[in-house]
Amino acid sequence: MAKSGNGNVFLQIIQSTNERIEETMAHTISDDCTNCGTCVDYCSASAISGTESKHCIDADMCIDCGSCIDVCPANAINA
Repeated sequence: MAKSGNGNVFLQIIQSTNERIEETMAHTISDDCTNCGTCVDYCSASAISGTESKHCIDADMCIDCGSCIDVCPANAINA
């Protein structure tokens, strides 16, 4: 990539990085979560943690294996 002097190279790098982030986004837990904790027990990456009201998935730790989706009794986990 040749530098054009107006920051286009920098913007292309940011756009490329953002596209990669969107492609590798972790699963999410919806408001349908009943906070049962089943997903925590089955997450091989230990990417799921919870509070008294809801669990969440750490995008940096999630390996997108999908085991949490398979075991969630409330179908609250989305890819």
